Amino acid sequence: KYFGIVFVEDAYGPIRQGVNTLGVSAIFVFVTAIGITAIITLALTRSLRTLIEGVRKLEKDPEYELPPADSNDEVAELSETIQRFVHESRRLDKAKYEFVSVASHQLRTPLTHLVWMLELMEKNGPENTIGKYFPDMKSSVDHLAEVVKLLLDARKLDEGHGSVTPKACDLADFIRASSAKFESLAKQKEIIFTVEVPEVFATTTDTDLLQIAFESLVSNAIEYTPREGSVTVTLVRENDLAQISVRDTGIGIPESARAHLFEKFVRADNALKTKPNGTGLGLYIAKESVKKVS
Repeated sequence: KYFGIVFVEDAYGPIRQGVNTLGVSAIFVFVTAIGITAIITLALTRSLRTLIEGVRKLEKDPEYELPPADSNDEVAELSETIQRFVHESRRLDKAKYEFVSVASHQLRTPLTHLVWMLELMEKNGPENTIGKYFPDMKSSVDHLAEVVKLLLDARKLDEGHGSVTPKACDLADFIRASSAKFESLAKQKEIIFTVEVPEVFATTTDTDLLQIAFESLVSNAIEYTPREGSVTVTLVRENDLAQISVRDTGIGIPESARAHLFEKFVRADNALKTKPNGTGLGLYIAKESVKKVS
């Protein structure tokens, strides 16, 4: 009898071991992927749920502020976009309300004066009262025309109507002619009105837009300068640019009001006291006109 040991090598052993290892790895990757996906899904779902709840609250309360996003993903970007849209909508709503409020007040006051004076004329007879009430009636009509012009100018600038049309002109002549319109008003208030311009100043600009800005600035300067004060208009060349300045000895602009000075319907406290029925549109129109010319 023969006794011995026979060693048999399994040629497929390493393959089976590799497959088992690969299977375990695949299962681990699969489970990990599912876990990561679940975490991301939960985070997105939570962010979306918060955003949806915020939008629903916003529908009930227009003043509600959406909470800040706690992530930097697409949901956060969507939330910020919605918030910007809401802020812009609020700004437009406020502007519309202010426009209607200012327009109705500014138009109602001179119209009320006109109606009152016409009723007096009807009661007492035109032949006895027309001379007495005519100056006040003309003043009310002039105020109406001024308010309507300001409102129309503001609307055109807001909507971007009209194109900029530069043309060659003598800016010195333009300022002299435009300033002449205010000489009688300055004389009535005993204001020293001075225009300092060179003999000739050739340039190219849109004089229609420039006139809107210039008349607004000069009108404000005379309006808010006390009697026996002064208003000075100057034109100089500064680094190949035309610099038009309007200086006055008026009530000035408080530091606290300067940041919002050129916004629509904004008026400083001292301006409100000096002229309660102002529109708050003059400087806004001047700024927008200059921006277009520039």
